[in-house]
Amino acid sequence: MNFRFMSYPLDDLAQNALIREPEFQMSSAAKRTAYPLRAIRYWWVAQALARELNRKPQATIVDMGAGHGQMRRYCAGLPLRLPAVDWIGQTSPGGNLRRWVRAGGGM
Repeated sequence: MNFRFMSYPLDDLAQNALIREPEFQMSSAAKRTAYPLRAIRYWWVAQALARELNRKPQATIVDMGAGHGQMRRYCAGLPLRLPAVDWIGQTSPGGNLRRWVRAGGGM
């Protein structure tokens, strides 16, 4: 059995300042903790994206479950740097799809 996710750095949760901003949809109590459990789903996907994008840097991310852009916002606050990538996602519940093009070294 392969538990690759067990090797992902947890520091990303503690160092991600964007998940502590008011716009991030998470309780204020969770935002005050170093390792908020509510952010684990974003952390896990971000680590998988980083691994995959380092292998295939020309990929396009289509974020079909986007409601408020939480995943994209989480990735933007990561201390790790992802390669430049197109990110397509919904801007708000019931909203239109929006395409963001991220420059290398940040969102």
